[in-house]
Amino acid sequence: MASRSEEDLCCPVCQDIFRDPVVLLCSHSFCKDCLESCWREKPVKKCPVCRKRSLSKPHVSLVMKNLCEAFIQQRDQRSSEALCSLHSEKLKLFCLDHQQPVCLVCLHSEKHTNHRFRPIDEAARQHKKDLQGTLEPLKKKLKVFGQVKVKCDQTAILIKVQVQRTETEIKHQFKKLHQFLEEEEEARMAALREEEKQKSRRMKEKMEALSRKIAALSDTVRATEEQLRAEDVSFLINYRAAVERVHILQSVLSFGLICVFGNMHVKDQKRLQRLIKMASRIIGIDQVSAAQLYNELILKKTDQILNDPTHPLHHKFMRSNRSTGRILQQRIRTERYNKSFVPTAIRLYNDQSACSTNSNG
Repeated sequence: MASRSEEDLCCPVCQDIFRDPVVLLCSHSFCKDCLESCWREKPVKKCPVCRKRSLSKPHVSLVMKNLCEAFIQQRDQRSSEALCSLHSEKLKLFCLDHQQPVCLVCLHSEKHTNHRFRPIDEAARQHKKDLQGTLEPLKKKLKVFGQVKVKCDQTAILIKVQVQRTETEIKHQFKKLHQFLEEEEEARMAALREEEKQKSRRMKEKMEALSRKIAALSDTVRATEEQLRAEDVSFLINYRAAVERVHILQSVLSFGLICVFGNMHVKDQKRLQRLIKMASRIIGIDQVSAAQLYNELILKKTDQILNDPTHPLHHKFMRSNRSTGRILQQRIRTERYNKSFVPTAIRLYNDQSACSTNSNG
């Protein structure tokens, strides 16, 4: 019956409930918009159902409109109420055994024989209460989880802040370290250049003094050669002065060689050796090498210091024991000190003593 009423209230064009229904002279009803849509494409206005020509304007059907509105309202009301799927009756009871709502017809059905029932509102209230009791622990857990989440968020923010702060501190420390290293590098390079300048100046002064001594030696060699070429009487008259001049020059050159040769650069030592060879060719007598002469002068000077307790350097040459005769040597690692007179003299003297001991053994 309901389906028949709904069919009577449907538009033949859109097959839905009438919206703003209008009626033609042939008594067929349509939605206003559906009829206008059908007539819009056709020059002759005819009924979409019976095809009769419509000569007048369609009239609004208020009765049909009221019926459609009432039907829609009733349908919506029925759809809002829960109905039994078996009997299409309103659900008013709740079966405790099947745990489902039922209608009054289901109460006397075979399916629910000897079952327990409660009114729908009472059962809903009891189940809501049970569900509420189950919901409370969940709410508490949700609250705890919320607090933990807040703490985690705060911890994450704190970690981020600490990382940024630590990163800034690391960059600052490394910046200070780089600055310190650059300043230290500049200071050490400046000290190195200053040391190089001082050593170069001292070496230059020593080389200039050595050049002057070499020039004096060359003058003495030339003067002695002239004396040798002079006549016998003139040679004998100037012989004593020439000998004294040669001895004085030898003493000065020996002292200069002892003081300078140890710290001379290899290139300068080779240059001095070339000068000695040139002097040997001039006087026609082979001379010992500068290194050999240096060692001989060092050993000779060491014997003088050992045998003279009043010498200022005598306390530097302390013997370890009387059997070996070796001299104690201070352990100083600077290259400049190790090439100076005292450590060189002690080293040469100990080497000579060791050779003598081995030969006697």
